[in-house]
Amino acid sequence: MVDTAAEQKEMNPANGPDGPLWRLARLHPGLVMLFYFAAGFGGALWDEMLQRTGAVAQVLTGPVVLLLLQSYPLFVILLVSGRFASSSPRGLRLPVAAFIYVGIGGLFVLLVGYLVTGSAYEVPTAARYVAGSMAALFGVAWFYLWIAASVRLLEAEKGLYYGGLQAFGTFLLFLYLPFFGAFFLHRRIRSLVRRFEYGDPMIVNPPLEALKIERQAGGHLSLLLTERMVFEDFGRYAEELMRRLDGKVTEKGYAAGMHIWNVKIETLPFRLVYDEFPNGVTLESESHAGDMLLSKLQKRLTHSA
Repeated sequence: MVDTAAEQKEMNPANGPDGPLWRLARLHPGLVMLFYFAAGFGGALWDEMLQRTGAVAQVLTGPVVLLLLQSYPLFVILLVSGRFASSSPRGLRLPVAAFIYVGIGGLFVLLVGYLVTGSAYEVPTAARYVAGSMAALFGVAWFYLWIAASVRLLEAEKGLYYGGLQAFGTFLLFLYLPFFGAFFLHRRIRSLVRRFEYGDPMIVNPPLEALKIERQAGGHLSLLLTERMVFEDFGRYAEELMRRLDGKVTEKGYAAGMHIWNVKIETLPFRLVYDEFPNGVTLESESHAGDMLLSKLQKRLTHSA
């Protein structure tokens, strides 16, 4: 995962903070929604007009509109893969190939359909079978882009651990892209980019270099998160940690050179402790169930570090 804007720009100038993808990501969500609504609604009207005239050009309208609609899932995949909190691979050949096939496959299927219904030309049976097969692959490519974009956006926001309902909700936003979906999706994209560009380094890239499980004096386990912390940064660090772990702060306590926060993660109580002597932040279990969960949290944070 790329940790800084400078490293992103060096690795891929097109996807750096001054590149076209990031410029698109900074657009107002209302403008993006208006564009896709106009593309969907305008394409439907234009297709209706061409149908009345019987023009062959109507065959081109569908693929163009389809590519416009699928350009947003592709944009999301290109922007977030392997970046932010995501560990998704940066291999983008499959999403790009799926996007291209949406246009090519859609054009072929619509062309055969036009010849069958709007022309006296007899379409060979083989061509119809090929069109049917391409239509099936077209559906696979179409839904692949939606699913891949949904998964990679959630990974960019939350890392590898997110709920099935969250994935389904994001998928529905792509389904309703020309209406309200584009607005809410792009608001999330814009938030990711702003948090990365202008956010506190303690939030954008919180230190998680230790991630060692140790046994406490009371017998339960603790997870050493980092030894690179100062007293003033702990609050921002702890809030970001709870966001990544879907945790909740129940009580904040302080002592000389220490922060002691009571938190809940997956309904289980923990203590999140910062101590200046020796310097470090630990997540401390208070139960046997917490000990078991702590090992899972160690793996989760290893992926997001």
